[in-house]
Amino acid sequence: MPADPLELDRLRARLAELHQLYRSAQRRAADPPLIGAESWRGPAYAAYAVAAEHLGTRLHEVLDDLAGATAIARAELLHALA
Repeated sequence: MPADPLELDRLRARLAELHQLYRSAQRRAADPPLIGAESWRGPAYAAYAVAAEHLGTRLHEVLDDLAGATAIARAELLHALA
């Protein structure tokens, strides 16, 4: 039985949204907005650097999660089209 056209539209929209989120996160992870050490006073930069490193790690984890979600959405759409 053919898939419901509304369901196919919903699956396509979800896949497009996940892909857009992935691309956005990929750009952020590639070039995170960092403030140079010269802009800080005292020991605050050390704490900032640790937090920025943690954020970079987390961005890469989010990329992995979004890649998995995108693959699942793509598989759902392909299954619905079959």
